[in-house]
Amino acid sequence: MNSKEPLTRDAVLWGYRLLLGREPESDGVVDAKLAGLGTVGAFVADLLHSEEFRRGSEFLPLATTTGNEPPIRVESEVSPGEMETLFQKVSKVWRALGESEPHWSVITSEKFLQKNLQSYQEEFDALGARHFDFFEKSLNRNGIELSGQEVCLELGCGVGRVSRRLAEKCGYLIGYDISDAHLGHARKLDIGNAEFRCIETLDDFDDLPEFDLFYSLIVLQHNPPPLIERILDRVFNKMKRGGVGYFQLPTYRSDYAFSVGSYLSAGALNDDMEMHYLPQERVFALMEKHSVSAIQIFEDDCTGRRFEEISNTFLVKKR
Repeated sequence: MNSKEPLTRDAVLWGYRLLLGREPESDGVVDAKLAGLGTVGAFVADLLHSEEFRRGSEFLPLATTTGNEPPIRVESEVSPGEMETLFQKVSKVWRALGESEPHWSVITSEKFLQKNLQSYQEEFDALGARHFDFFEKSLNRNGIELSGQEVCLELGCGVGRVSRRLAEKCGYLIGYDISDAHLGHARKLDIGNAEFRCIETLDDFDDLPEFDLFYSLIVLQHNPPPLIERILDRVFNKMKRGGVGYFQLPTYRSDYAFSVGSYLSAGALNDDMEMHYLPQERVFALMEKHSVSAIQIFEDDCTGRRFEEISNTFLVKKR
């Protein structure tokens, strides 16, 4: 079937069956697709980008690089004033989200808006358990005992959906977040061997304590590349020798570029949640600077855009 062919009722029915594994909710939904999308290609793209397809498509392969991709241009040299401006922008966005929609900002599904959260709190918690399970299995697969880690630093702990599980296995947890409103929810969990600290200034990254285990998921991706590098540089510096790190960030999207001058002059200092990318080579350079070695690197679906970009989870150890 040609993607430019006019959309038909049969095509809608079979699209739902093949891609979502179910029938359309009603004839009205079918009529809406026919009226609003027009072609088979537009309809298929609509289903592929739907939250339902992304959540139910774990059996499908993730995007991966082949070696034939063009480079992405990412500027990382910025002035102290520009770095401060980038930090303040990110800080403003996440503090506002913490006040308005703390759970939705962690996992952007309508289910987790404040007005709906009561009905879906268990599902929200279960997604945190799923991420922790992946993390623990990654450590076990590589012969690392989670229970042997004395101090765990969790960056971007948010409302604490993984914090409790980390604290159960480690000696002591220190959870950091840029939003004190998010941390308010985490503190309500009343975890005995944990404390939660707010990142209020750039200098706070310089004052991180030494730690044995670093954990950060779906956090770094919301920072412009120079800020990602600044954070990782400070984190690797404070990681103890023999310490372990488990962190995720997007590393490639063919149409992405970052120039701090263009970013700031284009009025990008808005209140929107953003997605940014740092090439693997830049991560490797920071690791080499701090004598950190890669144990395993794998593609993940943490951005929810499995066909459009590369997101990687890094398991590393300081030599």
